[in-house]
Amino acid sequence: MTKTKFAASVLPATMLALTAAAVAAQSLPQTQVLPPIKAGAGNQVPECATPGRLNAYLASRNPRLDPRFSAIATQYMRQGEELGLRWDMTFFQMIVETRSLEFKRGNGEPSVVRPAQNNFAGIGATGGNVAGDSYPDVATGVRAHLQHVLIYAGERVAAPISERTRKVQDWGILTAWQRGLHGPVTYADLARNWAPSDRSYAAGIQSVTRRFYDHFCSLPDPAPQLVLDVRGGRSIAAVAARPPDRAPDRAQDPASDRQRSAGAELAQKAIDRAKRADDATRSALGAAM
Repeated sequence: MTKTKFAASVLPATMLALTAAAVAAQSLPQTQVLPPIKAGAGNQVPECATPGRLNAYLASRNPRLDPRFSAIATQYMRQGEELGLRWDMTFFQMIVETRSLEFKRGNGEPSVVRPAQNNFAGIGATGGNVAGDSYPDVATGVRAHLQHVLIYAGERVAAPISERTRKVQDWGILTAWQRGLHGPVTYADLARNWAPSDRSYAAGIQSVTRRFYDHFCSLPDPAPQLVLDVRGGRSIAAVAARPPDRAPDRAQDPASDRQRSAGAELAQKAIDRAKRADDATRSALGAAM
């Protein structure tokens, strides 16, 4: 596959003191490019990008979402934090690549890559009727996507899931391209390589990203327990050290139940607004397959 992955600019240090909603609103100004692939000081995933909100956003774009994908945002967060990259941007790239997990082309016809393949980035789909890689489950497919993005940032993946990822890495296919870049590899850099014949690819990712941060980050998290499922109350740095703990028993936490109920109601309102706003643009954001 001749595709690449995308980038965004670093958040200024002064934003760290802002609320999650304010950070979200300012994290991708119109004049700003997509951020660096690798997370780090000043380039963290905004705290409002939680699996609960991301799932609500995905449902607003695809009301018929296959239940098999109900935990996909949790997988992107869990494995993305472990690998140390801006997993939120990779999640948004997945939305563009799969047309919000509908796996359809811009004209509404089925894409070459099918849902059962668990291939969320078109890895190996090199054109024509080449369907690309298949993975046994959603978690494996998410990790394959994250790993493939990571090698574009110049990181070495010890045990690539995808054979294509291994070949690109071992053969040094990206080395010359990476040396020609100035500074960290961004998702904008990635987009230009991932879909070189599609000039709207980076703009599609940025549009999907902005719609999430504009409409969903100011709302209560409709499923805050999902963050606990990932982190178990630990810091981001501790996530890779050991498996996450189980979330607290929901039945014994009435306050959390009330919060989830209020969050779900507000999230549904945002879903309805986003669906109306997206209807005019979704056809332009199909997978570049």
